[in-house]
Amino acid sequence: MPEMTAIGLRSVPVGVIGCRSCGSGNKARFNAEFAVSFPTFRRALKNPPIYMVGTMVVCLGCGFAELSIPQTELRQLDEGAAA
Repeated sequence: MPEMTAIGLRSVPVGVIGCRSCGSGNKARFNAEFAVSFPTFRRALKNPPIYMVGTMVVCLGCGFAELSIPQTELRQLDEGAAA
């Protein structure tokens, strides 16, 4: 799987860059609501899931998705990962 990098998903037209996984130009941008949980049981007990609203670009050819996470929730993820 390709390495994920932070990009401004709102500033890049969806059809300009092909899918990082399959190269398809058949992509769409969606608003997304999701929860992120920490992977280990110990961290999950200390840190409840982080609920967020963001932007997601999905390849309609293979299903590969890229997320743009708001700064506030990104800080919460960073703090929880360091705990």
